[in-house]
Amino acid sequence: MLNNPYLTISKVKLLSVSFFATIIPHFLRLPIWVSLLVIACVVWRFHLSNTGSAIPNLLTRISLITLAIILIFLQYGALFGRDPGVAFLILMLGFKMLEMKTKRDVLFFLFLNYFVIITNFLYSQNFLLAIYMFIAVWFITSVLININRLNSTSNLKIDFRLSFTIIAQALPIMLVMFLLFPRIDSSIWKLPEDARNSSTGLSDKMSPGDISKLIKNHKIAFRVKFAKQAPEKKNMYWRGPVLSQFDGRSWNSLIPKPINLLTHRLEGKSYSYTITLEATGKKYLPTLDIPGSAPENAYLSQEYSAYSNFKVDSRKSYSLYSRAKNADNSYSSPNRRIYTRSFSRTNPKTHRLIKQLVSNSYSDKELIEKVLLKFRNQNYVYTLNPPILGKHSIDDFLFKTRRGFCEHYASAFVVMMRSAGIASRVVTGYQGGEYNPVGNYYIVRNSDAHAWAEVWLPGQGWLRVDPTAYIAPERIEKGIDASLRNESNWDRSQYSKNAIVRNISLYWDSLNNSWNQWVLGYGEELQAKLLSLLGFDNPNWQQLVILLFALIAMTLLIVFLYYNYRKTRLKKDEAEISYIKFCKKIERAGLTRYNWEGPQAFSKRVANYKDDLAKESLVIFDLYIDIRYGDKVTSALLHQFKVLVKNFQPNKQQN
Repeated sequence: MLNNPYLTISKVKLLSVSFFATIIPHFLRLPIWVSLLVIACVVWRFHLSNTGSAIPNLLTRISLITLAIILIFLQYGALFGRDPGVAFLILMLGFKMLEMKTKRDVLFFLFLNYFVIITNFLYSQNFLLAIYMFIAVWFITSVLININRLNSTSNLKIDFRLSFTIIAQALPIMLVMFLLFPRIDSSIWKLPEDARNSSTGLSDKMSPGDISKLIKNHKIAFRVKFAKQAPEKKNMYWRGPVLSQFDGRSWNSLIPKPINLLTHRLEGKSYSYTITLEATGKKYLPTLDIPGSAPENAYLSQEYSAYSNFKVDSRKSYSLYSRAKNADNSYSSPNRRIYTRSFSRTNPKTHRLIKQLVSNSYSDKELIEKVLLKFRNQNYVYTLNPPILGKHSIDDFLFKTRRGFCEHYASAFVVMMRSAGIASRVVTGYQGGEYNPVGNYYIVRNSDAHAWAEVWLPGQGWLRVDPTAYIAPERIEKGIDASLRNESNWDRSQYSKNAIVRNISLYWDSLNNSWNQWVLGYGEELQAKLLSLLGFDNPNWQQLVILLFALIAMTLLIVFLYYNYRKTRLKKDEAEISYIKFCKKIERAGLTRYNWEGPQAFSKRVANYKDDLAKESLVIFDLYIDIRYGDKVTSALLHQFKVLVKNFQPNKQQN
């Protein structure tokens, strides 16, 4: 039978709410059968508590655990890893509800709640989830306090207040630990296999339609904050993978090789900025075209793209600078063969067209302009829904469909340039960005993904040429929405918010960005800056440990002194404060209370001192004794005492 003071029906309700508060964020991630099984366990537990029935026997519990293991393996194909591990842990917590019968079981169940709620950070670390987790921990701690009370009529409001006080006491130590604990250059909340699930969509290869598919994704790719003035939006080309190898239909990148930064020369205005990149699961790092430096733990390739030494499996922040123009006007002959190779066996119509143009003795610049004007003047259409292309994709696009997205135009342009012997390549990345005036930074989304071309001209080096600017100039000038607003399957929800909702979203994104920068992004670099401000330059781990424990000890001492002072102050409650005022009024009448003298002894001295003083004061003395030492103190009694003290005027009586 379930006759247990710790497991009354009210306690089971609290434990159930605590359990659901712990796992609610996981419900959208869990398979439906896991959620249903967990709910069934809670309902079953309520039934056992209502009827006083015995908990399931050992064979039943073992059968449930075995069934859970089999189902999880069938669902995920594994028993280890983030998703199967979290699902199994939540099921075990549900099964634990069925076997609780002692205080030890209940406490173990609640402690497991603390552990399970941390697993939310394996999926997301955003500010909203952090607030929810704080509230959930507050509730679990309140239940833990309540469950330890034998009195079933205990006030949950008092438990919530005590729980909040306990958490508040721990916050200073938590802050010290967060700021000073030695940082590692990786995220403890990422598992290795999670990298496969993180991607902004950009790849090191491109086929017709790839970017037009990505453009429908409005998730944030990265945020950019400029140190000073930002370039115009039309000049915001965020460089990603460069694609140089063409097989007649698809483009692929070369294996990135580091550039010699000593020979890397740039011209034009310089822009310093910091990018906060969302997890991609890849090594490339978007940069403003053209980067002049490599971020920390990264390098610049010979094609001026930045690559991290490690895959970006978690949010990454890096700073660098870029200039407006590349001054490097040389490249090796092996690379020239790569950049002029055009697969003449494919797309024959395109090659014949270019040969005809070349026979007219156009210069390289004239030929480039001729091709761009062809796109502008011959009824080509910039569309998110291009027709499917055949084996000779460039021919089909140029001479049949004439409908395409940025990757179609960039690809066709580069093939045409290579057919004319002009070195060229496709650059993928992003173009533009949304300015957030609240946080003074730019938001670049997956929907800003873009492809353009680069050509090499003698004496000038690599130059950016964007065919999209000729087909749909509004795409470059005003952004992707301006060029696609008439497309039937273009989702404008991200752009059509009213002003109030838009402002709220910008404030919220700014708050999230601050959370990302100063909390999630608090790593070795920020910690080093903080320690430098405190006078510790490049401390070793021993110094950090000593400083950490010293500040924790100091924090504990401050907290102790504060609560000791507060305890002393609390002793002087409202009744005592009024009593002290009362004694001071008697003192002005000529009689001083000794420090050791209690109210009863002092009242006798007052009575012997003057009869007229004693007449009114004895009533106040008796009332104070009742309040201080009685067991039936009411607010009305306290109010009456304060009013009597306020109206007591011995000086006037003595006149």
